[in-house]
Amino acid sequence: MSVAEGLKGARAELEQLPALQKIRKAVQLSVIISQELFGSLLQIPYGFRAFRTYHSLPKAALPGASKEDAVTLIRDLRYASGERCVIDLYLPPGKDLSKTFDDDTGTPAALFCHGGVWSTGSKWHYAPMAKRMAQEGVLVGVMQYSLYPQAMVPRMVDEVGAALTWMMDNAQRYGASSDRVSLLGHSAGAHLCAMALLQRAPIAAGSKEGRAGGGEDARMPQQFIGMAGVYDVSQHYLYEEARGVAKLSTMERAMGGSAGFAALSPSQLLAEAAWRHRQHAERRQLEGLRGERLSQRIGLDHDLDGPLPPVTAPGESPAAPVLSQKDMAALPPVFLLSGMKDTVVPWYESAEFALRLRDAGVPVKKLTYKAADHGTFVTGWRAKNGPARPEDGLPDPCEDTLEIIKRGHSSVAFPRSLSVGTLDSAGKGSASLLEEFGAGADSPEQIKACTDPPEEPSAGAPA
Repeated sequence: MSVAEGLKGARAELEQLPALQKIRKAVQLSVIISQELFGSLLQIPYGFRAFRTYHSLPKAALPGASKEDAVTLIRDLRYASGERCVIDLYLPPGKDLSKTFDDDTGTPAALFCHGGVWSTGSKWHYAPMAKRMAQEGVLVGVMQYSLYPQAMVPRMVDEVGAALTWMMDNAQRYGASSDRVSLLGHSAGAHLCAMALLQRAPIAAGSKEGRAGGGEDARMPQQFIGMAGVYDVSQHYLYEEARGVAKLSTMERAMGGSAGFAALSPSQLLAEAAWRHRQHAERRQLEGLRGERLSQRIGLDHDLDGPLPPVTAPGESPAAPVLSQKDMAALPPVFLLSGMKDTVVPWYESAEFALRLRDAGVPVKKLTYKAADHGTFVTGWRAKNGPARPEDGLPDPCEDTLEIIKRGHSSVAFPRSLSVGTLDSAGKGSASLLEEFGAGADSPEQIKACTDPPEEPSAGAPA
């Protein structure tokens, strides 16, 4: 998080407390801030490695000779007018920009959106990840976007959409296939990517004026990969309150206050849409036995023949159901990654979003890792140096991310999902939408493909 903004939030919280509570809270915040600073110190070795990797990469000539054995880098390609609206492009070895590429190159591309509590983050931080992906034959774009307090979340969402448009417009120019662009986001970046796709869905579905009419882009990426993302802002705020960091975090301020939580929560937007389109009028509040709340959110306490009911915090207004059935069907396949050791954004937030996508008829695969913490998904990457060596291996989340980008969703068996497109009189759905993606059958081959082998513990985030 931004230290300056965190201290500003802490000061504002203390000013509202009486003297005795102020002392207790000050001690608590001091402990939390010390822990955050200690965690930052532990990341210094990775920071040095990322900085060294970023500044050691040769520049790609435009146009010019190819680098047969090296990843090359084009820095600060502008995708929008904002000061921070630039992309670094990592080219796989051997890409000769003096050539004209056709549509049949087959090279996959990935656009990555960083996290940082909507208030911090720089593209050079992710150079080890981007370089390794490029070494594996992927054209990689690492974007920046405007940050709080200079910008609020709706503007950030617009900028992610603009960056995705730029990537799809320019993938072929840099030797990749425009129809093989994956959108990746980590933490707050995953939230922004999910919101950008929901914003684009009505255009892709034809419910809203698209690009031909001078409006926004209607194209969708091949797939979305969300890593340790925040998808229900209201529920994550409650989690931050329990940790004692809600006011240190810039999330509430970047969203424009709690009144904006529901409308900026992808999980809530999908929940409302799926629930109402399935003709279920009854709503469920987070109430009853204390252990029910989390069980409801991860789908362990609802009727399996209907959608997971929207769960809103007491006194909170539900999100406006802005998405139609057709809109939800336009969303791309989704992969959601989370780690059991993540205490910043717990794994079950991705699990809940996976269920919301399932109920909306969106092909979704939830991947969970025992040994991954919040940073593993982005700091666990190492570039290859020369011939393959045992130490070039990656943590499981990184290996899976590479495989998804390179193989695409067509080779993956998705779990069955209730389809928003086929409803009976009781509002119950079928699995028709996912059958289009080859996941409707339950053959032995598909069961085998859906069954993960026993996971070996990874080493976590390397220094």
